[in-house]
Amino acid sequence: MARGAVRSLLAVAGEASGELEEEAREARVFLLKELRAGMPKILVNAGVMALVWLLTMYVFIPLSREYAALGIPLPQVISLAMIAALAILALEVFREVLRLIDAAVTCLAYRLALRHACSTLMEAEDYRVGVRGVVRVALAVALLAVFKDLLNVLHPAVAAAAILITAVWAAITLMRSAKPLLKVTERCVSSALGRKRGE
Repeated sequence: MARGAVRSLLAVAGEASGELEEEAREARVFLLKELRAGMPKILVNAGVMALVWLLTMYVFIPLSREYAALGIPLPQVISLAMIAALAILALEVFREVLRLIDAAVTCLAYRLALRHACSTLMEAEDYRVGVRGVVRVALAVALLAVFKDLLNVLHPAVAAAAILITAVWAAITLMRSAKPLLKVTERCVSSALGRKRGE
């Protein structure tokens, strides 16, 4: 009776592992497709963003410091126009990068799940959700670094508000990401301790 129950449990575990391996293969194929489709867009838009930022900070704003348009300092007008242009480019880059990151994190999640002998897709999803949140915070901080100087030209209070909003959002996002990662860590530690006791 007990042997039959053990065999049934092993069969269920084997089916779950096979399903996880199949999902991992599909994730790898999807990642390669996303890389081929997204990388050219990211490289071109990021290059244009870098060129716009460099020209604005080191050419247009220094040259326009002595001038004004309708009583408004020309550097502020230029900064506002360039922020709009960079925002459009950044949204496109951000969208493509997030798609690539989602695909890469999903692939990594399945690899980690298989390596740690996770037997359910829910555990792989915990990896994906946790890591994706951390990466999104990193992207947001990178974009803030790009926009900070331009926002500071408009007004220091605008840059300060942007930093404050980003910091609050980052803290909330990281706390949300910590929950699924904590679940994964607890399961892996419990699994490792269980194997040691069995030995």
